[in-house]
Formats: sequence, C-alpha cells, structure tokens
Amino acid sequence: MNDYSNKGKLLLTAMILLFSFFVTSCEPEEPEPQKYLGKFYIGEMRNYTFFKPGSMWVYECDSTGELDTQVMLKCYTWWISTDYIDYEVMSFQRKSRNEGSLYSDFAATYNIPYSANFKKEGDWLNVEKSHNDINRNGKDQVFFTPYDTTKEFSADGASHTKYVKLITNYKMNNFTFDTVRVFRVKASSSHPITNHPFYKNLKPYTVIDYYFAKNVGMVQLKIIGYNNQGENIPKNHNWNLKYYKIIN
Repeated sequence: MNDYSNKGKLLLTAMILLFSFFVTSCEPEEPEPQKYLGKFYIGEMRNYTFFKPGSMWVYECDSTGELDTQVMLKCYTWWISTDYIDYEVMSFQRKSRNEGSLYSDFAATYNIPYSANFKKEGDWLNVEKSHNDINRNGKDQVFFTPYDTTKEFSADGASHTKYVKLITNYKMNNFTFDTVRVFRVKASSSHPITNHPFYKNLKPYTVIDYYFAKNVGMVQLKIIGYNNQGENIPKNHNWNLKYYKIIN
C-alpha cells in the first residue's frame, strides 16, 4: 500500500507542478516601463522657415518681369506632450497677394511612438498650396533635416524631394546669402503662376528647385517647366527674391 500511496503522491505533485507551469506561462508579460525620452525642440530648420507675421518677400519672374508678393500671416510653435516625450511643432500660413494662393501647413513631427532607443532624426517642412485652379493645388515636402543627399521624402506620396547641395556666399540680384540650402521637388504643382499666356499653359506638374537662405527664407524658385501642347518644349523660368522684410 505504501508503494501505491507514494506513487499517487508523486503523481499528484507532478500534476500540480505541470498545471502551475501552464498557468504561469500563459500569464501576459508585464510591459516594459516607459522612461522619459526628453524634450525635443525644432532644430536648425527653424533658422530657414520660422518668421513672424508681417514678414514679407517680393519675387520677380526673370522671364516675364511679374512680381509675386508673399506675406506671412501666421507663424507659431506649440508643444505636444505625452508621458514619455515632449516635442515642438510649428504651423504657418503665407499668402500670395498677387496670385491669391495660400501656402500653409507645416508639421515638423507628429505622433512619435515610444521606443526605448529613440533618437530624433530630424524635422520636415510640408507646404500645401491652395488655389482655385484644382490642377495647381499641391502639397510638397520642401525642406528637411538632416541634410542627406541619398534620401527622398514625400508629403503626399506623389512629389518626392531630395536635398541637393549647400551653397555659401550665393549671389543673386543685389544680395549675397552666406548659407543657402537647395532642395529639388519632383512632379510638383506648387509654384506661382505667371499671367503670361504661354506660361499659364505649362504642364502643371514639374520640377522645382527651392533655394532657402538662413535667416531669410526662400530666396529663389527655379521652375523646370514644359509646355502643354504636346511638343515638350522646355520653358524654364525663375522667381528671384527682389525685396524682403523680416519681422523680428
């Protein structure tokens, strides 16, 4: 009887241990506690893009002599805060007095998911142009950091942007800009439209080179355009900064 009794006790003990193993193995693991990642400001891009309301830029088309005056209506920053991170974002609205378009919607970074090894990679400037001609609407990513010539980014999945180069002591008209960053946007329709009939018939989606000067903003737009009559004749033109006033 003792042998049977001992075997029964051993079997019962084994069953209890096995049951305990299955119960504990099925319990959900505790999530890793989230540590605070830090407070992240908009970086160097701010020097090229943040200008107070009332700041003004006047551009001249080198092919037609037309002027396009753009005024900053709104420009402000705010903070998005979660339990694990605080980060700064910015919005603006810039209006073309001549054409009537609005250039707006800058989002530096949104919806940063938690990662224990998080490192901020950079900031992104998304600009959307509104116009009553639907073929001339456009949303592009026109500036980003870090300055990496091997990467492309897009604001809407269509127009892709590359960082092209840095120019020091860039001379244009009567200006000399000590630091200019050049970005190329492909298949964009976000450029100002001239009133010249030939230019108004250009294909709406084209290549645009954006020239941003530090502490001044956009100083030149190079439009690599083609006519819309089937001949694909190049008709390039530039919008060059002629006058500016920055509100500090």
